[in-house]
Amino acid sequence: MSEKSFLDRTMILIGENGINKLKGSHIAVFGLGGVGGYAAEMLVRSGIGKISIIDHDVFDCTNINRQIFALNTTMGFNKCNVVKERLNNINSELEIKSYSLFFNEDNKDKIDFSNVDYCIDAIDSLGSKIALIKMCQSKNIPIISSMGTGFRIDPTMLKVCDIYETKICPMARIMRSLCKKNEIDGLKVVYSGEKPLKAVDNGTDNGDAPRKIIGSMGFVPAAAGILLANTVIREILEI
Repeated sequence: MSEKSFLDRTMILIGENGINKLKGSHIAVFGLGGVGGYAAEMLVRSGIGKISIIDHDVFDCTNINRQIFALNTTMGFNKCNVVKERLNNINSELEIKSYSLFFNEDNKDKIDFSNVDYCIDAIDSLGSKIALIKMCQSKNIPIISSMGTGFRIDPTMLKVCDIYETKICPMARIMRSLCKKNEIDGLKVVYSGEKPLKAVDNGTDNGDAPRKIIGSMGFVPAAAGILLANTVIREILEI
């Protein structure tokens, strides 16, 4: 009787050929929050053999409502360290490169893009998103980028399309303009066609002076992350 594998059920669906394709693929996930965390988790559970994770932050209690790696036991811990440990606990043979940094134009050369087959952009910063997109395009690395998931509650409104086909989403509107400015002809994105809800609270946090805080629940960020990962997996498998 052969030894069981966590990929046995996946093998039934995509066969040994598919399993080997995923094991030989290297995906980089930029941002490990509500969207990127679920993307990274699903990539590894699907059988991706190599992954790079990039995030500078630590976990905070306000992350628990939507971030898969945020638990009471991980509060204050470096996100990359927590994520690396969990992903290796899913697949002990997984190869992980970890970068605890805030990716931007100034430090982009600190990331080893060699042998990366696909990049997932789950970054919040618009400047960092553009820097990553330009870097990927200069190296002919496919990339898929997440647009805004805050102030939404309906995951069924998410879709995959080109940035220039997006509507409604405020982040996508700004990204369209930035892409035009930077002569980016096309960009695959996951975005929501749901009109953002209005904030009920004024966004004041812990008694500080009022400031804008993005309202969110777990449904849309999680679904967006899963859709990002699903798109990458299907393109690798050509299905």
